[in-house]
Amino acid sequence: MMKMLKRLRRQFVATTVILVGLILIAVLVAYCYATYQSAYSKIQMSLSQAVEKSAQMRSWPDDGSFPEITYTDDGLTITFGQSSSGHGSGSNGSGTSSTATGTATTTSTATGTSGTASTGTSGSNNGGSRIDVAGGTFTPVYSVTVDSGGDIISVNDSSVTMDSSVAAQAISEAMASGQTSGLLKDVNLYYKLTTSGSKTYISFTDSTTLFSTLNSTILTSLAIFAGALLLVLLVAILLARMAIRPVEEAWTKQRRFIADASHELKTPLTVILANTEIVRENQGTLVAEQDKWLQGTLEESEKMEDLIQDLLMVAQTEEDTMVDGSAKEEPEPLDLSNIVEASAMQFEAVAYEQNVTMDYDEVEPHLEVKADKTNLERLVRILIDNACKYAGDPGNVVITLKREGRDAVYRVANTGENISADDLPHVFDRFFRSDTSRTDETGHGLGLSIAKNIAEGLRGTISVTSDPGEMTAFTVKLPLA
Repeated sequence: MMKMLKRLRRQFVATTVILVGLILIAVLVAYCYATYQSAYSKIQMSLSQAVEKSAQMRSWPDDGSFPEITYTDDGLTITFGQSSSGHGSGSNGSGTSSTATGTATTTSTATGTSGTASTGTSGSNNGGSRIDVAGGTFTPVYSVTVDSGGDIISVNDSSVTMDSSVAAQAISEAMASGQTSGLLKDVNLYYKLTTSGSKTYISFTDSTTLFSTLNSTILTSLAIFAGALLLVLLVAILLARMAIRPVEEAWTKQRRFIADASHELKTPLTVILANTEIVRENQGTLVAEQDKWLQGTLEESEKMEDLIQDLLMVAQTEEDTMVDGSAKEEPEPLDLSNIVEASAMQFEAVAYEQNVTMDYDEVEPHLEVKADKTNLERLVRILIDNACKYAGDPGNVVITLKREGRDAVYRVANTGENISADDLPHVFDRFFRSDTSRTDETGHGLGLSIAKNIAEGLRGTISVTSDPGEMTAFTVKLPLA
């Protein structure tokens, strides 16, 4: 059984780790894909904007108007209209811009023939077409204008340079691809092109930045995956132990119960077999002369009967209790006060024979609880009987019943030897007996276990205290009807 439980625990851990691992993989793959798509979309936007600007800057009107370039937080704005002059200040110089070329994706720089402007004030605007370029992360773009034969007419961005042989190869492959955009694997460049008449405008940008970002994202995701998987493994092991522990404890208790029951049955059976064997060996002897052997057999048989009844009672009280500790059927309200007083009166004779005085004056009347009458009476009597057995000679037993909030509190206290601190947690275990000074030769150690099952079956609790110098007290709390 223990091997099976360990195997179940390993299977639980493995299944949990695999399922969570698959979920993590799906999430991280989706995250990496989204990161790649976001970066790729930005590159495509940069290339598209560069191509559009290149095409429109080559189509300025011939009416003497000049382009006005304005840099704002929202991006680069190019306006065509009638202007007498335009002024701008830059890091390389200042002047009136008659021609402007450059990448349209950056909001921080744009290169023109008169200088590189970072701020500027446009001249008067008399109307015309307006192009707004959204701001964003700076992406270096190399833009060219080529003719139908693939020869470079002009380079549209002097801020980015490219080796002439690489440029020629890139232009040739881009025009031969038959597509308007794509990746040139041989030169590690993304491109975007558009054709207007005999001219083709092409923009290129380096692909290594995108792949570096993707690689960084993948490495980060792998680190997160490894850390998360390790954490899940540890949590799964902890949960598996927590889930299996009750089963292991139940199995251990069952094994101990079987061993204890076997031990309790073995002693009377041994006596019965021995007595029977003696009678068989003396068949010619009168029955009266063998009475002591027959009497011993009868006594041990009665002990076995009592033990079997107790075992059946343990099984019944456990069966009548559901997992949540509530009774299967709703019982009728019973007067607990009458049951306590009646039970105490029945034990007065027993207490007198054992030189024990009983005090049950503090029983509050008319306290009702919902319970099965047989089980409730058994619970009350078990605690009184247990107190009388261990009260000592002479001894004293105090029985009280009172209302506390919504509960009826039944308490039985007795003098005598205290229960040791080591034994207190086990007094409700099956077949448990305290030290030899409290051992009951006639009992089997099942009474308090039965009492605990009954109390929990009635949605109540039972506890014990036994402090040095104080009386040992068993307290039962049951919800009032």
